[in-house]
Amino acid sequence: MARIAFLLWTIGFAVVPVANSPVVAIAPVVLFGLGQGLVFPTAMLWVEELVPASRKGQFSSYIAMFGYVGQFLSPVVFGPVAAGFGVVAVFGVTAGVVATLFVGTTIKNIR
Repeated sequence: MARIAFLLWTIGFAVVPVANSPVVAIAPVVLFGLGQGLVFPTAMLWVEELVPASRKGQFSSYIAMFGYVGQFLSPVVFGPVAAGFGVVAVFGVTAGVVATLFVGTTIKNIR
């Protein structure tokens, strides 16, 4: 499921720089949302399988915490990219990062 989400995110982030109308601009939002919908339950399932039953709540809260940390750090990490190359470049770089995750997890799965 995570690989499908990475693929949806890659396509969504790659569409942003070429979106030339409001209708086309909606597609990345939908694709990103679909990816989120796949990743969040998958991450929760991974946690439930890996930790003792008595600590599932604790580790589930860690997932939420790291999500918020990521939301906080995104402008810090991508701000310089936006300042130097524009907001469109942020989406291009992000598409590249997520595509790398997709390829890496696909290769790992093949082996």
